Amino acid sequence: VVAVGTGAASPVVARRVRERIETMLPARIGDLATFIGRWRAAIKARIADMALRRRFWERVVDGPIGAAVLAGRVDEAEAALRAIDDPTTYAGQRASGFVTLVGAGPGDADLLTIKALRALQDADVIFHDDLVSSEVLDRARRDAARMSVGRRAGKPGIGQDAINRLLIEAAQKGQRVVRLKGGDPFIFGRGGEEVAALREAGVPYAIIPGITAGLGAAAEFEVPLTFREKALRVTFL
Repeated sequence: VVAVGTGAASPVVARRVRERIETMLPARIGDLATFIGRWRAAIKARIADMALRRRFWERVVDGPIGAAVLAGRVDEAEAALRAIDDPTTYAGQRASGFVTLVGAGPGDADLLTIKALRALQDADVIFHDDLVSSEVLDRARRDAARMSVGRRAGKPGIGQDAINRLLIEAAQKGQRVVRLKGGDPFIFGRGGEEVAALREAGVPYAIIPGITAGLGAAAEFEVPLTFREKALRVTFL
């Protein structure tokens, strides 16, 4: 529960602040708190040192287990936590890395999804396409490292294999990685190739879709891509 007040000076401002806070918090943040609550006593019994116990829960919340709960995969998170043989050792280990493929949309920063915005705010390093606008990058965490890995047709650029290696290496160092792509990662974005490389390397990942430019550009010019009895199909080439 978060209370916001302005001393009765401006309830509208207070409401806007509350809306902004609610937007930034994951929808399943309560599920994560409940999940931790179920395990709290058991972990306390196994980790006597309070500082070490805090680091344990930080690893859980910030790592793949917490991400699974926030994605609605509670059973998967339960199994992963149950599989930790030595919580003390787990607490002392370096945090495991994680890669999120994020769709940046067609260019307008206000068209970022809430989930994409949260990923940008949590990232340690961002590998972004050349077409991602500066306005979108401005929404990222201020101290996150940023590296352009853009590719343009007919121009020199970093190869896809090199991009895959950068993602894997950063995650293996324990970093939270965002691969930021214009439009949607799976619409001409080579997201499938990067997912395959991450799977092969055993790197945990998540996918956050974005508004593909094919839809965003049409909406900007008020062109319906489907129209009852006139345009029944859409083909992207």
